[in-house]
Amino acid sequence: MWIWPVILFSVIPLAPRGPEARTFTTFDPATSLEVIPYSPYVDSITDLVSFDSVGAYILRLQNFQTRYSFTDSVIQASEWISAKFQSFGYDSVYFQTFPHPENPSSIQRNVVCVKPGLITPQEVIVIGGHYDSVVYGAGANPYVWAPGADDNGSGTSGVLETARVLANIPTDRTIIFVAFAAEEQGLYGSETYADWAASQGMDILLMINMDMIGYEKDFVWFVAIEGNYASRSEIDLAAEIADLYTSLIPQVSYTTAPYSDHWPFLANGYHALMLEESDFNYNNWHRNTDIIDSLRIPYAAQVVELATGLALWIANRPDPPTDLSATPGPSSGSILLTYTPPPQPDVEGYEITYRQGGTTDTLITSDTSVVIEGLQPGVPVVLKARAFDALGFYSVPSDSVIATPTQVAEGPVLPSPSLRFESPRPGVLLFAGPVGTRGSLTVYDISGRQKIHTTFTLKQTRTVVPLRLKQGVYFAIWDVGTQILRTKVVVIQR
Repeated sequence: MWIWPVILFSVIPLAPRGPEARTFTTFDPATSLEVIPYSPYVDSITDLVSFDSVGAYILRLQNFQTRYSFTDSVIQASEWISAKFQSFGYDSVYFQTFPHPENPSSIQRNVVCVKPGLITPQEVIVIGGHYDSVVYGAGANPYVWAPGADDNGSGTSGVLETARVLANIPTDRTIIFVAFAAEEQGLYGSETYADWAASQGMDILLMINMDMIGYEKDFVWFVAIEGNYASRSEIDLAAEIADLYTSLIPQVSYTTAPYSDHWPFLANGYHALMLEESDFNYNNWHRNTDIIDSLRIPYAAQVVELATGLALWIANRPDPPTDLSATPGPSSGSILLTYTPPPQPDVEGYEITYRQGGTTDTLITSDTSVVIEGLQPGVPVVLKARAFDALGFYSVPSDSVIATPTQVAEGPVLPSPSLRFESPRPGVLLFAGPVGTRGSLTVYDISGRQKIHTTFTLKQTRTVVPLRLKQGVYFAIWDVGTQILRTKVVVIQR
């Protein structure tokens, strides 16, 4: 990891940096801008990450003895990284060269590997980490020995392993893997790439930076996720993925500083974040002792699983519905919502979220026009929609629209404010209302096929009913005559 001002020799840098240099909080899902369901597909891909592979890459990088920017061995390391990308089956692997600003006769090489997207290849996710290393202090000689196992053999290994896992996985969007050069003297490699991408008008949706992801000493697997506030949605998404698919405990920060390779992307207006060990490796940072023996490789592999899941999600999630229009519906207390579907051909349905007063409800539909009933006339309703596909990827929510249901003359609305119906946890339904309330329960899958239909009488004020359904997403309707209540049901079998 780079710090500045840069001190090339003789003393330990005076501007140490680590998680305590920023304000981190343990991620609270209740405040998340991104709420996503569990996807068996994503889990199956992240499970392909191998800690044996991660450890082998780190050891090989360490065995170059040094990857200091002005040595022959850093060139050899770049050639090895390029060969690894090619061994995974990638056709587009190349060096992006540039003169080192501090020594223009020294030509540096970013190693770039491109995985083209299949549907919207012009939209890009960048996954990167620097591969150069350095040591400081009395007796240190970076020309001879700068092992850099954690800083940043670990992050480079994360980039390589993510590339290996995703090599044969179809993605809608393009993923570009980059091992950056000359980070330790001033983020020169990532600055070169980010400036070039901006000059080309490249549409980078997110840059994921891995820098020092291998050190953990207390068996409490915190991971630091940081970026800027403009990238908060992606930071929260990363934290959600950590919760769903790893044993990591995410700590988030929506502020950052210019000391690693995500910064030049933020400076060019892109969304970017960094994944980093939360227990910062001060004892070995930029020292001769930064070797693989001081690292916990299973922990590093968990961070790579997080990076892989995040990249896969951003690369495959559908776009949100557009052109939302909400108007009073055909019956009292109803809203007609219409929208334009996203361009992805594999979209299977939509999750509609609507809020009236302090109550928020959702429904699942496969239609692009839906009537929402059971609302209170005269009270505005805020509505959003997001799309989901067959693999369980959800779009970001659409922009919200507001409409006010009306009272229709044909008949009064018979409100039953004491009735409640929801899916409080995967695979169960909760009914709450007066004892003796009767109604019919119907459960549909996302294609609209009826899976359950039965009548129901509340024998107590709160009744929890388990659903014996295959894993998947369903929506349920409880018709009690005075109200039609809807909720989404997610069934998980892990």
